[in-house]
Amino acid sequence: DIIWLRGGKIVGFEENVEPEPGVSVISLRVYHPPTPVAEVLEIRAGTVARYGFTVGDAAKVRLP
Repeated sequence: DIIWLRGGKIVGFEENVEPEPGVSVISLRVYHPPTPVAEVLEIRAGTVARYGFTVGDAAKVRLP
């Protein structure tokens, strides 16, 4: 899953993004946020659904 964040809130996400083995770099699918963002999280597939994340939810990100 990919989650796009801006101002501490989720502004969009893409669920269950699949790898594309054997596809040339130029042909890979490109994912775009719905609006300009400050942060992007790539997390385990199914996490958005598992936790019921929705656009507008607050997100607190702590990086190591």
